[in-house]
Amino acid sequence: HTVYGLALATTVSQKFGAELVLGAGSGGLELVSGSDAIELKSTILVADIRGKFRISGNDDAKIGLVGGVGYTTQKIGLFDYAQTTDAGEFKAKLTGIVGLSFDAALSDRLHLSMEMVDRIREQGIVIEGTTGIKEPTQHDVTVTAGLSFPLGR
Repeated sequence: HTVYGLALATTVSQKFGAELVLGAGSGGLELVSGSDAIELKSTILVADIRGKFRISGNDDAKIGLVGGVGYTTQKIGLFDYAQTTDAGEFKAKLTGIVGLSFDAALSDRLHLSMEMVDRIREQGIVIEGTTGIKEPTQHDVTVTAGLSFPLGR
């Protein structure tokens, strides 16, 4: 998926910060069975509350740990089919978030921010009459990069 979003962050103490992350995007999912492949278009919405803990560096360049909880929802053709035919059950959308962050000052008002996180959640759906999904949890590894700037000073 390519996701576009907005993160609003605040500093709680010298080593700890908090942020609200909102994002939306689109992409595709390919189902492969033998030599057949079906591509399903997909959209995703995310909303997270995250905490950041600085483990190294200072205000000009720092590395930190990221942890939090979020909400993830996806719209995929297979999910629509299961809902329409009443052949499936949707699972919880609660998402756990763990990862690393990097922040470096490019100037006194502009920073480069990067994160790599694992978004951990239950599989999105179970289809009736199938053998089921072998792995009950889903790991969505995401890498984000962006420019940040203070809203006030």
